[in-house]
Amino acid sequence: MSNTVVLYSEEPSFFEQTGTRFSRRGVEVFCAMDVKELADVLNRTSPRLVISRGAPGGLPEPALRARLGSSPHVIVCGLPSDDPILLTSYKQSSGASVVLAPYGDALAEASASVLSVATRHFVRFLVQVKDTGDGTATFAYCQNLSTTGMLVELRRPLEVNSTVRLGFLVPGTQGMIDVNAKVVRHANSLKDVHRYGVQFLDLEPGEHDRIATLGNLKAQAGGAVSAAASAAA
Repeated sequence: MSNTVVLYSEEPSFFEQTGTRFSRRGVEVFCAMDVKELADVLNRTSPRLVISRGAPGGLPEPALRARLGSSPHVIVCGLPSDDPILLTSYKQSSGASVVLAPYGDALAEASASVLSVATRHFVRFLVQVKDTGDGTATFAYCQNLSTTGMLVELRRPLEVNSTVRLGFLVPGTQGMIDVNAKVVRHANSLKDVHRYGVQFLDLEPGEHDRIATLGNLKAQAGGAVSAAASAAA
């Protein structure tokens, strides 16, 4: 199964509200507004996850499986006004789960175990960005970092789909990381400051591990600060 999400709803606003949180993290998102369309999308995309506003087509979980002939995990976003019997049929299934409004963190947690989405670390540090074409270099600030890429902020505009060379030091570790990266999206601009999402192309296994353990380093640092505060109290 691919790292793909299919959103199901009879309300188009649900697609925009929910889809954005996944597309920003590199997950491909498809939409369906009825059960037939949902079955067609599943056959074409083989997703890991279906996220539905309410029970798809008003069907209990066993009936939905029979109609779809497919077995991705299903997360139903429920409201207090939804049929509790329908919601229970999904709660009791090992291949489904239910989150109640407001969805927010609950939906993020429920989907994280299903999708292969890299954890983003919200850290800020200096990054050298070198154009692989003309060799010109500038400096940027990392806004968030994962094992697949980072969000950088800089004053110089970059071309989407171009390749750049990044040089940076992961906080709390030793040794520079030098990696080629593709500019995959222009996040936004504010006056003369631009933000771009870049995807690593040739990150070494050891460098991958240094980024992956960044969360543990931050947790250890937080624990040390808490211990020091307790000792001083």
